[in-house]
Amino acid sequence: MELRHLKYFVAVAEELHFTRAAKRLAIAQPPLSQQIQQLERELGVQLLDRNHQRVRLTEAGAVVLAQARVVLSAADQILPRARQVALGERGSLGIGFVTTAMYGHLPSVLKKYRTQFPHVELEPQDLEPAAQMQALLENKIQVGFVRGIEPHGGEQATLVFEHIEREPFMIAMSEQHALAKKKRVSLAKLAGDSFIVFGRSPDDPFFQQVVTSCRAVGFTPKVVQRTRDTHTALALVSAGLGVTFVPASVGLLKRPGVVLRPLAGASSTTELMVVYRRHETAPTLPAFLAIVREVMGMSPKKS
Repeated sequence: MELRHLKYFVAVAEELHFTRAAKRLAIAQPPLSQQIQQLERELGVQLLDRNHQRVRLTEAGAVVLAQARVVLSAADQILPRARQVALGERGSLGIGFVTTAMYGHLPSVLKKYRTQFPHVELEPQDLEPAAQMQALLENKIQVGFVRGIEPHGGEQATLVFEHIEREPFMIAMSEQHALAKKKRVSLAKLAGDSFIVFGRSPDDPFFQQVVTSCRAVGFTPKVVQRTRDTHTALALVSAGLGVTFVPASVGLLKRPGVVLRPLAGASSTTELMVVYRRHETAPTLPAFLAIVREVMGMSPKKS
């Protein structure tokens, strides 16, 4: 059975007249009749009840007509959809991100991309930086958003790291904290405080930045809790269990009982990077990266 058999049958079934159907198809009537007979032989059922006065569908013909319309409609979509996929207008895009990225420009990026490419399925995943690197190398995601990570070894050859946003660190503390009323806080004065840090491992880039900043002013932070979730960290801060470093954009998240204060005399910052495979072939990625750069106010990446 070929698609043309179904196309011919649908024309006859809709016209209920071989001559009109042949004219509609721009073919002669005898070949049309032969094609319908061939289709009936292949299916082993009579599709049309015909005589010199009329043509009508049999019960089997009505069933085949409904299915033939579905098949032909799907076939008509193959070429345009294939073109859309090739152009990045359809398909999927796996996106890894650290939680704190969601308090900056990333939501605006996702919204703009969704508006421009509504048929692309976005697959966002909240992943720690190390997990994002692994997911990228294993082709489980196509792009990631990480903080503070330094590429090394095979990552440098395989992945591209673009710095897209730099933010100052701030200290989140309970509003009952002794320094909560200060406009700016000296990090050295937090030497005796308990710290809640992001990252489950001492190797986590964000954790390393916190340690480096504290050691620069003469102390090693006393870590009492690790978490990878911003809401959890701020809830623990609100409960008075410690203080935590956060990017300035987290200030958009209003948490009762928590105040955010800039660090006095400190230039410590956290950088957000977008990461992707150097030779990524997913058609959906270039437009996504273009929107990232546009929203972040960056110059277009030169090829």
